[in-house]
Amino acid sequence: MKRRNIWKTAILAILGVFLFCRQSLAYWEETENGWQFWRPDGTRIVDAWEWIDGDFDGYAELYYFDEDGYCVQNGMKNGLNLDEDGAWTYHGVVQAWCLKNLTGW
Repeated sequence: MKRRNIWKTAILAILGVFLFCRQSLAYWEETENGWQFWRPDGTRIVDAWEWIDGDFDGYAELYYFDEDGYCVQNGMKNGLNLDEDGAWTYHGVVQAWCLKNLTGW
């Protein structure tokens, strides 16, 4: 009986950590209508440009999200080209911003 309670407690703890981390971190979510980006505070980006370092390489790419909060892909917005991932490109090269300049690392 004690062993069962230990396993239940461990499983609940792992689930709790997973749910906490998902809510406390920014993340991409793919839906049937496209990609949305969720901020750490639980809000999504709507009708705005946002620099996002989605792969944590220290460089953020610029994305545009429409009025429904979906990343615009393979298109153009305000004269800027967006590639198949939705990142801003110039002459076919994804433009990135080095976050080291902001964080000091």
